[in-house]
Order: sequence, then C-alpha cells, then structure tokens
Amino acid sequence: MKVIVEKGVHMLVVQDITLAWGKEERGAEYARARAGFPMAYPAETRVLSGEAAVQRFVLRQEGKAFIDCMQKVRSRWVWQCYPHLKDMNLANILITAKGDFSPLEVTFFYDEHRSGKPFRRGHNKEYQDAQSPLYRKDCLNETAFILEEGQYGRIVWNERKTDYDTGEWYYQLHILNLYHLRNQEIESDIFTAHIPDFEYRQMAELK
Repeated sequence: MKVIVEKGVHMLVVQDITLAWGKEERGAEYARARAGFPMAYPAETRVLSGEAAVQRFVLRQEGKAFIDCMQKVRSRWVWQCYPHLKDMNLANILITAKGDFSPLEVTFFYDEHRSGKPFRRGHNKEYQDAQSPLYRKDCLNETAFILEEGQYGRIVWNERKTDYDTGEWYYQLHILNLYHLRNQEIESDIFTAHIPDFEYRQMAELK
C-alpha cells in the first residue's frame, strides 16, 4: 500500500499519536508496558493535497493494554489535509518554512493555554521579540530541529492534566512523527521502516 502525494507539491506529513492513562496505571509494571508502546504506526493509503497532512491516533492504557479510541472511525477519518502549514493546529508545536517551503524549522514551545503540568521553562528564542506572543515570557520556546527535504523528525513529550468532570489527574504521552516530502509516492511504512533523522524529547517526571 502507498500514500500518494500530488506531484510538484512540497508536503509535511505528520503522525500525531497520544497515549493517555490514569492513576491506576502509574505502577512499575504498567510503566514497563508503556516502555514498549509503538513510536510510529503504518500510514494509510490515500491521495493527499495541500502543504500538510496529519494522521491522528488517540489511545488509552487499560492495565497493560493499549486501546485505540478512534478505531470505529478509522476507516472514514484518517488524514486531515491543510492547504498551508500555518493552518495546522498542533499543541506546543510551530512549523515555519524557510524560503520556498524548504527547509522547515520545527519549534517546541510551552503553550500555557493548552498544556498541562509541569510548566516548562527554558530558553525562549523570542524573549526579546516584541512582535511575538511569547515576548518577555519565561517559558520554553526553542528550535527542536530543522527538516530538509527527505528528512524525518520525531518529537516526544509528556504532561499531566486534570479531568474536567472528575477533577482527577491523568497523564499523556505525545509522539509526533514529521516527514518532509516532495514528488514522492510514499510507502505505507514511511514512519516505521527506519529511525528518524532527528529526535527531540521533553520528558518530565510526572507526579
């Protein structure tokens, strides 16, 4: 099976994976199960369009098992395509093109309006930029990596959030696989056949 990208179009293909678990799965045996959680999944066959396409997976851990929360809609909702990079809405991630779509700068920043704990502080590359929404903010905002055409990058981060209904804590692991493409027919194992060229991690100790 192949995912086919329209010829003559640069594209960023993103696989957005989220794994959630509750306090019952905080023990060591369940953490060992998470250590074996897949970092990538096979792609789905479809003709893609625009500058970016996102494939989302949402799973929850129940004991040592990982349950696909989107399995019932998987066949009819696989890829979401965007005409422009700026149309994507990925939490804590900003992707900007340098020049004519290439290379792509991938930035990780702490979005206090969408993210859980812990608050991530660190180097803010736009601290002195009065035009930036992160101007003079004490938060992490840094370049994770730069993707040239044909390169593959991965971002891994975690967080603790509060359930709005119960008030209880729950936890999430986020994995984003990003492939910068042009004029290619993509094999379905694009994310699984080899390791990324770059990997950026923001793994905090979740209490």
